[in-house]
Amino acid sequence: MIAARAASCGALAARVRAAGDEELGDVVGLRVLDTLGALAAGLGVAATRALPADTGLLADVRRLCAAVRCSEVDDFERGSCTTPGSVAVPVALLAGAWVDAPAARVRAGVVAGYEAMIAVGEAIDGPSRLARGVWPSYVGAPFAAAAATAAVLGLDLERTTHALAIAATRAVGTAGRIAAEPTSRWLTYGCAAADGVLAALAAQEGMLGDPDALACAVPAATGLEADLARLDAQVPRIAAVDVKPFCTARQALAAVEAARDARTRLGAAPVAEIEVGVPAAYRAMVDQPEPTARLTSIMSAQRQIALALTEDDGLYDVAREDLRLPEGAPELMAVTRVVADDELTAQYPGVWPARVRMRATGGGEAECLVRDPLGARERPLGWAALHEKHARLGARCQRLVQLERLSRELGAGAGSAPARELLDLTTDLPQEAVT
Repeated sequence: MIAARAASCGALAARVRAAGDEELGDVVGLRVLDTLGALAAGLGVAATRALPADTGLLADVRRLCAAVRCSEVDDFERGSCTTPGSVAVPVALLAGAWVDAPAARVRAGVVAGYEAMIAVGEAIDGPSRLARGVWPSYVGAPFAAAAATAAVLGLDLERTTHALAIAATRAVGTAGRIAAEPTSRWLTYGCAAADGVLAALAAQEGMLGDPDALACAVPAATGLEADLARLDAQVPRIAAVDVKPFCTARQALAAVEAARDARTRLGAAPVAEIEVGVPAAYRAMVDQPEPTARLTSIMSAQRQIALALTEDDGLYDVAREDLRLPEGAPELMAVTRVVADDELTAQYPGVWPARVRMRATGGGEAECLVRDPLGARERPLGWAALHEKHARLGARCQRLVQLERLSRELGAGAGSAPARELLDLTTDLPQEAVT
């Protein structure tokens, strides 16, 4: 039997199925609500609107996964450097609606999708790969989609192993560094998720995959060796993700909070200098003193801090079609520099911290270190905080109340799944009616 072999995809299949057996309380519901809020926001981004028009399950997977990920307000897991909710939630809901699966199976699909992407990201050492041009979430997307779909379909361990094995042959390491809009990176990300769904459907029909594909096909396609021992962990990780409170690269989140705290300590005096210390691994990524495109504006520690200290509504602008800055922000960007901090570098990747030193024109100084910003798994956002986040992102309160109620129902895992209702609430109206 395939399940009895010490094969890479068999180990991953066992892990994702075990994770789905845990009682997770409100965790699944919180993840669903947050991801659907990101989906509603992402549907208004130019690159999403530029996606080729098509219909059907796989087309919906491509479009919705692309929209969630491009929003840059979806969740994030530090140990794997992946964004699991962007695939796990839309795929589980779409597959659940497609086969009219019960709530328990849709919930299991969400959990399995998270576990698969996180496991693969950990196995390839995602945090160290990102700086080398590898996109860990892109590598993990086919696995997450295959695992989520297999769980929703109720596939057994052997069929799930084949689904993941087929998905492994579709894993890709890089989408290229395309900063200008509309970038194709969201299209290719959605395609990777659709390939994973197709892999599970093929396995359901009896198609076979190589259970050692994760160990063989992934290195061949991506140049990445996987630490297969890390696939044997049996701890569900869906509760361990970070949630972004606004539109930002996760690497810049601690810097924004530290700058806010330092400004409060400094008082009302004009700011003469801001030094932002971050781990060396992502200093270059967030050091964007003059961002000219949507993605670089979201990564830029200089811009994000300037927005936070002037008019922070700009932090909730997901589309960023107008990059003009509020009064006072250009001056703050001009005096902000980003440096590698040796002490913080030693804490990475377990912690993604920032230290901000702020000096006033009169000579006063303030320093603030943030290890775990609001939204990190150590400081999670609950239902009320998520409601506030997505209201500021543009979702109307009445719609948020409905989304929360249905997300709670799905998280409970009893009876029929409100998958179609959740999707319709987020996607069935023109974007201006959703926001």
